[in-house]
Amino acid sequence: MNRRLIGVIFIGIVFLALGSAGYASTTLAIQGAPAYANQDNDIVFNFIATNPDFDGQIQLDTYKYYLSTDATLETGSDTEFSPTQFPTPSGELTTGKTFSGVKLDLSSQSDGTYYLFVEITITPPLASESSPSHQIILDKTNPVIAPLVFNPIPFTGWSKIPIQVTSSCNETPCIMEYQIGSGTLTAFTSPLTLSTANGTITLKATDAAGNTSTLTSTETLQIDTNAPTGFSINATTSYTNDATPDITINATDAGVGGMKAYVKCEGTTAGTELSMSGSSLVVNNFDITTGPNCITSNGDKILKILVKDAFDFETEEKSLTLKYDATPPDTVTSLSITSTGSDQISLDWPAPSDSGGSGINNYDVYRGTTNSIPGSALTSTSDSSYTNTGLSSCTTYYYWVKARDNAGNVGPASSALEAKTSGCSDTDPDDDPPIDDNDGDVISCNVTPTYTNTALYAGETVIIKVTTSTSQVWTLRANIPGKSGTQELKSGTGKEASASLNVPNQVGKSIDIFYKYQSGSCGAPKKTYVIKDPATKTSDGVSDGDNTGSGSDEEGSSPPPILGTTTPVEPVTQTISFSPDQIPALLASAGFNAENTQLKESMASFLVQWNVLKTITVVPSAENGKYSLRMIISLQNTGNQGTIKLIEEIPKEFASLASELESDYPMTTLKDDPLIQFELKDLYEGQMVEIQITGKTVYDSIEEANQKAVEIAEKGTTPPLLFGTGTARPNPNGRSDVLAGFSGLVGAVGSNGLIILGFLVVVGLVMVSVRVIRTSVDGADNPIIRSAANARYGKTREGDFFIRRKK
Repeated sequence: MNRRLIGVIFIGIVFLALGSAGYASTTLAIQGAPAYANQDNDIVFNFIATNPDFDGQIQLDTYKYYLSTDATLETGSDTEFSPTQFPTPSGELTTGKTFSGVKLDLSSQSDGTYYLFVEITITPPLASESSPSHQIILDKTNPVIAPLVFNPIPFTGWSKIPIQVTSSCNETPCIMEYQIGSGTLTAFTSPLTLSTANGTITLKATDAAGNTSTLTSTETLQIDTNAPTGFSINATTSYTNDATPDITINATDAGVGGMKAYVKCEGTTAGTELSMSGSSLVVNNFDITTGPNCITSNGDKILKILVKDAFDFETEEKSLTLKYDATPPDTVTSLSITSTGSDQISLDWPAPSDSGGSGINNYDVYRGTTNSIPGSALTSTSDSSYTNTGLSSCTTYYYWVKARDNAGNVGPASSALEAKTSGCSDTDPDDDPPIDDNDGDVISCNVTPTYTNTALYAGETVIIKVTTSTSQVWTLRANIPGKSGTQELKSGTGKEASASLNVPNQVGKSIDIFYKYQSGSCGAPKKTYVIKDPATKTSDGVSDGDNTGSGSDEEGSSPPPILGTTTPVEPVTQTISFSPDQIPALLASAGFNAENTQLKESMASFLVQWNVLKTITVVPSAENGKYSLRMIISLQNTGNQGTIKLIEEIPKEFASLASELESDYPMTTLKDDPLIQFELKDLYEGQMVEIQITGKTVYDSIEEANQKAVEIAEKGTTPPLLFGTGTARPNPNGRSDVLAGFSGLVGAVGSNGLIILGFLVVVGLVMVSVRVIRTSVDGADNPIIRSAANARYGKTREGDFFIRRKK
């Protein structure tokens, strides 16, 4: 028997002995192998060899790996693989030994389902064992993502509502994710609704083998569901005469953009659309009349403005009020001189009306040395008076005044006013007597004229008469208060010189009369008259006193009637008629229930019970020689109530807006129309109350003022609303003819022993004044209000309480 045969027999005996000794077979198990393999072409796994009965004397000999297309290992036909990575075996095969990180290259295999087997050989004995199969699906193909579908389709990448995104993967299972821009990957479930987005959308799909695929949208996806923010508007809020103002509109849109501003006038539907290229739009010379359809009239123009983006998401509407006044103030009239000096001239003028509504702001004063208005103003002043200083003596100047309103409109220039500074010499350089010498120091030429007039009274039109013993060529001139320079009255030939003269309503002022003859080369000393109060004239029209001057009147004598005088026009007093039928309309205007029968009856009853009377009268104005209208509301506390509320609707001839009223006495504005209320407290029994309202309009003549008073009275007006509460205080001294004043007022006792009390409330920014008066004697005539120069009509009664208008 040869040696080889003996060895084989020996090994067989050994194996037989081992088997008989109880060595169990080795068990193999594949662990960690993937169910799928992908385009990486490798699979990595572990396997474990287990032999619980192994006594440590058997060594691992060989190992093999097979990939089969079915679950049965066929070593002759199944593909054997050599691992590209395997830990080198060493030592003995111990119980439960694990071989980790085995890697097989499957690049030569096609996609499909395969089964993995592991086979090992151990010695001794020389035996082989194989593992159970492990299924592997080989997938080297990336998944396919269906094209993105948007609903709605974005407009240049933008949508005004949330967008629904739809897509799918061609493999199952397949994990899909999305990201916007460089954002975080997030699970994608189709359909996906996006409420916010600003960037490109990318889908990523991963199949079970780990193959991935991405799909990115071709445009930036953006969603805008918000209106522009930071909306503001800016323009002048003061009065303007510019129908094309500059307006700045600000807004920011973080979304689709394409902002547009829409401007319209309040109460209209059509307007102007303005494109905004950025966050701020400056509209220069914006025409408020043709664009937003504002009416081309003076007054507040309320613009309604909002901003929209391209998706029509709009801001809240804002209002912008433009105070529009394109009408210049009226012409300044009655420009007059209040005083002159050797180096200064003082001017005064009444405020003209401004129908545009913005009100007078200031006055431009012009000065020239000829009767031609210069191109630029001398100065501007907010006062209705001006003193020009630094002038040359004995120099003639000309002045003009223009009013400028708060909107910048400039009214027409006044008529030129000629004024001359004092300091002139008595004679001309050639020793000829001056024609307009104001001091009367001229050559008499042996003619002594006689002045027929003995006195001049305020408000009268008189004929000035001067007589001489011989026929002369004569001229009559006069210095008249309020007029600049010496005025020529009339010239002629004969023994008698006469001329008409309107005496201004300025009691106490002087009028100088100059008689010049022989063509002005000779003259008589001037005759000076001091203007007298008509109330001092006796009933037969004869003066009760003399004039200051060089005339020949004698104090206390009975001079003949004034020659050539006319009867002065007396101011009228008209009763304003009103009817209880007008009460409901006024109640409604004041906010009361006009249908309340009891309330209407109470108002009508109070008119009778309290002897309510409305009159309108003509009074001298604070402006010299002019007149105003005054409405007087009088009532008597015959109801003996402690508090009376009076609501009065102001006539339009007196004030158009409540903003023209201002009162030191508590006054409530109920309506801007205007409707005002006075609350008179702490009344006495039988006390009489008068409320006087002076109109803003000034009339040049008493005739004109009288006519207007008659027109207003004939038109009529609404009655006042009266409310009374509480109990009046008893009359002082128990006398029914005594009317005490309100609490806290100072009283004075007249010579007749009656209590005389007065209370003054001034209302009006010059335009309107309201006065509350209580007289001292029941039924006494109302006193005539004096002018600024203390002129009045009527008779003096000691104890009268007079109120002068505050300028």
